[in-house]
Amino acid sequence: GMLLTMSLYSTNSNLIVNDANKRLQLMKQKWREQSQEIRECVLDPLGMLLELFHDPLLLMHKRGDKLLDYDSLQHNLEKASEPEKIEVLREQVTLAKRTYEALNTQLLEELPIFCSHV
Repeated sequence: GMLLTMSLYSTNSNLIVNDANKRLQLMKQKWREQSQEIRECVLDPLGMLLELFHDPLLLMHKRGDKLLDYDSLQHNLEKASEPEKIEVLREQVTLAKRTYEALNTQLLEELPIFCSHV
């Protein structure tokens, strides 16, 4: 009696363990498939989209920096009193303004193209 009960218990335990292992393997496989699908359908496209934003964002940042340069130079020019310094600052203000305008024009031309690709 006792030996038969232990044998049945052991067999039943093995079946439960085997079933649990099969379920675990199935879950792992489903997880791998789902992870791959998420990577292909979500993460990779998002990565490519972020790369597309890099150049326009960099250009916007440069344009912002040049506007700050222009404002700072303009402020210094307004405060300057020495003729030599005024002349140098005028040249710097003109160059900063041209650089800002060039970057702004480039951005205005490239943004519609960028937006059409996104």
